[in-house]
Amino acid sequence: MTRSAGTVVKELSFLTLQRGNAVRDALRHRFQPQRRL
Repeated sequence: MTRSAGTVVKELSFLTLQRGNAVRDALRHRFQPQRRL
C-alpha cells in the first residue's frame, strides 16, 4: 500500500498539530491560577 508523499506530509503535520495543541492545553491548565472555584 503506497501513499503519496503529500498524504504522508499532511498526516504528519496533522499529528504534530494535534500533539502541539494537547501540549499547549496541558501547559495552560497547569499554569492557570487555581482561584477560579
